[in-house]
Amino acid sequence: MKFRVFSIFAAFFIVFIFTTNSFTQNIQQRNVSGSRKAITGKEKPGIYDIRYSPDGKRLAVVIETGILIFNTQTDDKPEVFVEDIGRPWRVAFSPDGKTLTSVNSFGTIQLRDAETKEHIRTLNNFPPEESGHIMFSPDGSTIAYRHRNKTVSLWDAKTEQRLQTFVGHSKYVRRIAFSLDGERIATGSDDQTVRVWDINTGKPLLTLTGHAHSVQSIAFSPDGKYILSGDMRNTIRLWHASTGELIRTLSDGQREDIYMGVVANVAFSPDGKLIAGAGGFSSHLWDAKTGEHLQILSGPRTSHTGHGGPWVMFSPDPDQRIVASACLGEIQLWHVDTGKLIRTFSTD
Repeated sequence: MKFRVFSIFAAFFIVFIFTTNSFTQNIQQRNVSGSRKAITGKEKPGIYDIRYSPDGKRLAVVIETGILIFNTQTDDKPEVFVEDIGRPWRVAFSPDGKTLTSVNSFGTIQLRDAETKEHIRTLNNFPPEESGHIMFSPDGSTIAYRHRNKTVSLWDAKTEQRLQTFVGHSKYVRRIAFSLDGERIATGSDDQTVRVWDINTGKPLLTLTGHAHSVQSIAFSPDGKYILSGDMRNTIRLWHASTGELIRTLSDGQREDIYMGVVANVAFSPDGKLIAGAGGFSSHLWDAKTGEHLQILSGPRTSHTGHGGPWVMFSPDPDQRIVASACLGEIQLWHVDTGKLIRTFSTD
């Protein structure tokens, strides 16, 4: 009798272990869009920010352990900038490309020589609890912070003095974008709206409504006439920046093989003729004038650490016709006309 009970218990235990392992494997094999596509390969660090130098010859990539500077013209190993304390979050080149500015998890902003890595200056007077939630103005003179209280503040990067506070969103602000002339700022929020503000007065100019989900990404066109916004559910909207009129809605059609999910980043090409959006495991290109879907730039599906990415960014050099996409520890450079993969950089 005892042997029979023991046998039943042992059989039950084996079935339990087998079922648990199978269940765990199934969970691990599900990607963010819910499909059962296996995620395999070496773990790679998440990417928290990418920024081109003004001439397009260098690409700064922020990972958990530091900042990597890749030469976009070669396959050379990157230069490594390591934060003295804290985890790096955001990075930006100065307009002349000579200075690299970064912010870490303690709210410390450091300025370094982009060539020699020599420390130039440290800014310490910014709210440490908001570290990582920043955006630099195009000329690097001001810094925008998104606060947990649904507001955004503007600071002078040299004097560390608060210049403006933008109040109006009813929920948390997810993304900030400056117009290239530095006169306006746009904010996207969990309240499903995009708001446009006058930087000099702090007054609201427009409220863009129509998204059915949280706004996760924003960008101004180079001429400042248009605004892109991407949301939590696979949709990018193109707006008139002066009137707030919706021009069109862009989508990948929700095809399973290219589903974007959360549109984490959007961008215009330097000439304003192309639109890029990044989400899931891929980036997409559209014709800005017609809304035609042009290219799918798909990256590898490997496991990674951290929560960074995906990212997409056009080279500021219009002659290069290159777009950089970053996700899951790899940065890929693509030719925008042919969709050909030119170069791949790894962060590991």
